[in-house]
Amino acid sequence: MKYFLASSNDEGVRLSRFVLRVTHDLPTSLLYKSFRNKRIKLNGKKAAPDDRIHAGDRIELYINDEFFSALPQPASAPSILSPKRAALPPIIFEDQNLVIFDKPCGLLCHSDHTKDQDLASLFQHYLIQKNEFDPAASNGFSPALCNRLDRGTQGLVIAAKNYASLRDMNELIRTGGVAKQYLCVVKGKPQNGIYTAYWHRPAEAKKVKISAVAQPGYTPIKTGVTVLDSRGGLSLAKVALYTGKTHQIRAHLSFLGYPLAGDQKYGDRALNAAMGLKNQLLCAHRLSFTEIPASSSLFYLNGKTFSAPAPYPASFFESLAPR
Repeated sequence: MKYFLASSNDEGVRLSRFVLRVTHDLPTSLLYKSFRNKRIKLNGKKAAPDDRIHAGDRIELYINDEFFSALPQPASAPSILSPKRAALPPIIFEDQNLVIFDKPCGLLCHSDHTKDQDLASLFQHYLIQKNEFDPAASNGFSPALCNRLDRGTQGLVIAAKNYASLRDMNELIRTGGVAKQYLCVVKGKPQNGIYTAYWHRPAEAKKVKISAVAQPGYTPIKTGVTVLDSRGGLSLAKVALYTGKTHQIRAHLSFLGYPLAGDQKYGDRALNAAMGLKNQLLCAHRLSFTEIPASSSLFYLNGKTFSAPAPYPASFFESLAPR
């Protein structure tokens, strides 16, 4: 038998979810069998999968040790960080629940095959240093990013310090309670408007596909574009995401004939080479919180807007020769 004491990060979590979090490779069939056979107890009593736990609760698991022996450890910052990658990105906002970072171009949000430094690990290491996160006492929960940006994209990334904030922020993002606005530099001059298309990401593919018409496996997308200025065959544009799909802005604008300057995947290679650009000129520069329900732990953010102070696409565009 193993037991766990619920922490504040476990407040309101379903008991079944908690059990899966603190075990390893536990089959769903065995999980529910353990509930039926009273091998999972909450505060010494028979428990149900949908029971909600609270800080201080005692969870007893009469489950074979093999499902605990290889628990994955919460991520922490690597022991050796290169000076270039070690610095925490600028913090735009922080309170007891959240941090909003201004992620620079070139920094990963999450680790990948390159093993380069990533923002998620830096965030956790930051909280460890502040004594706001103890991996050994986390019951499997780790502070996490709520949204992500491509490696080559600058901009605002929301990170949650606790489970309730992570849950509620993810729900706000899913239901449209977070309005995201981007700045970018594109080739040509698109017409202002809201563009619709259909998006598809083939399995194992590194690029997404865009179609003007509905096709099996394609999802509708909507992207708003407002040109702020044009010069030298380029335009500085404000982009609003009404749907949030992988590479949506980059792929959709390229499909429309206005690829992002610097985009190595969907862009104009000749243009990028001529201008010496290696990252797409794209910045998630503004987040606005709207219509947050009063029941949310993040209701206090309702009506607030946060902006990146120095969006790179704007400064790059201003460096171009006047018209």
